[in-house]
Amino acid sequence: MPSDENAADADALAHLYQAGVDVDTGVETLIRLTTEVPRSQACLHFRLHPHSLERIAHTKESAAVLRSGLHPLTKQALPMPLPKMTYAMTSWVDLNRVTEESCWIRQFDDEMRAFAEIRLREIDAAKRRLRLAEDQGDPFGVRATKKESEALMHRLQEEIAVKQREILLQTSQPFHRAIVQVTRGGLQSDPNARLTETLDRTHLPSSRQ
Repeated sequence: MPSDENAADADALAHLYQAGVDVDTGVETLIRLTTEVPRSQACLHFRLHPHSLERIAHTKESAAVLRSGLHPLTKQALPMPLPKMTYAMTSWVDLNRVTEESCWIRQFDDEMRAFAEIRLREIDAAKRRLRLAEDQGDPFGVRATKKESEALMHRLQEEIAVKQREILLQTSQPFHRAIVQVTRGGLQSDPNARLTETLDRTHLPSSRQ
């Protein structure tokens, strides 16, 4: 049986396939999460979603099955997907650098960090209460604390996921428009510096003056 994470990855890839998105994008995203996501969000993501080379390997296997037109979990034939689209990040973009240097992006990173840290402290406190109940050898206390902790974890994970989606909606299109603008202008003379300058000039009121 696949793990919950591997099954979720396979279902996500199946949705991408049905939408006409290149499934290799999902594999690329999982790999790049380990090196190119802003530090605060990467730490948050991997505290909630364990990462491993095995998980990447399973995702590659799922992508291969999907390319044959089958669902990676059920191995049943899938309807024909929509016309294929590719959303691959341009290779020259250095997300770590742009995140650190762009004041516009950094304000979202800071907002996400502050939002998440409050909730992560609640999660850590719930884990400590559960360990204490286990150490005290109280079966009833363990069951009650575990139920309470699981409900809290689920609620906080949902809150964090909603906040991440909210920030992604605010930043994704402006970020990709800036990438296109810089790419069209040519990749000589430090395109990442020009990307940072383009984002801040366009989206920070103080930079327009």
